[in-house]
Amino acid sequence: MLPAVTARLLADLPSMDEDEQALANLPMLADRMVYHTKRLRVICYVDGIDGVRRYKAKHPEAKPIQVKATTIAFQPKPEGYDDFLCRLVDTWFLSDIALTQTNKSDVDRLNAAMHPRKFNPANHFTKPVSATLLGKLSDVFAKHRVHLDTDKPLSMSKVRATAKAGKGKQSVGKPFGSIGCIVGDQLIVGSQSLRIEGHNGHNCIRMTASGSRVRLRLDALAEFISLVGLGRDFSLSSSIENRIGEPVPNAETDPEPDPLADILSENWPQPSPDRLPSLAGEMASDASGPPSLGERIAALVAAQKPRTIACGGDNDDDPLNAL
Repeated sequence: MLPAVTARLLADLPSMDEDEQALANLPMLADRMVYHTKRLRVICYVDGIDGVRRYKAKHPEAKPIQVKATTIAFQPKPEGYDDFLCRLVDTWFLSDIALTQTNKSDVDRLNAAMHPRKFNPANHFTKPVSATLLGKLSDVFAKHRVHLDTDKPLSMSKVRATAKAGKGKQSVGKPFGSIGCIVGDQLIVGSQSLRIEGHNGHNCIRMTASGSRVRLRLDALAEFISLVGLGRDFSLSSSIENRIGEPVPNAETDPEPDPLADILSENWPQPSPDRLPSLAGEMASDASGPPSLGERIAALVAAQKPRTIACGGDNDDDPLNAL
């Protein structure tokens, strides 16, 4: 069935023989040229370039009028096309891996879903997106609290770049323990975004547990995270390296050596007897418990100081002979 506009234009064509009478009622050339222009527009649409030639042959004064016919033929997008791309953009926000995929790989997945229709993986994501699809994609962006400017033409490649920039801004949030961060009124944990809402003067999130929606206070959750050790980095490796600048020993094959093992070796010279009471006093200064590492090292270093050598009156005596 022909569209109403086309049917009306076809109905107008038999009246072309009446053009001379209509033109006779228009003594001014300018008015006749307006009439010719309107008639040629209809004739070109319905009868093509052949109809235009016939009209100009019958009315030579219409020959200067230029007629350009633009014919557009395309296949409409298959059913589910817009929904697929909306889901794809949603995964860009939920997964960093999905966001870093290439245009070609995403178009390959689109072709698999739209079979037997096939789009060119090399350039399909660089073509402008329809205004209808842009509106739907804008809703996906709004869901993830990112703005998509639909006032200018965009391709899916540019949509991806906008999503990547939006995620980059979201990553600059307030850390929440080591499990996520707070961006605006959202708690971002991994790929999940949980809305923060006020309840009885406290910030809370809602979770589903045993089929029911329950509230979790953020301050209580933060205390629990700190209690189980998720509020800071408890890495043994980083802790030891920061303190002594050495790698962590292997707990199974290389037990951590005692820092005093070499200092207390029997190969070291023993202190003289006259130093023992002093040393005993130093070591016993804290009777409440074993001395600290620093106290033990200080005491042992003091014990190794050279003793005063009593020299005779004869300046020619070798002081080493007294040892």
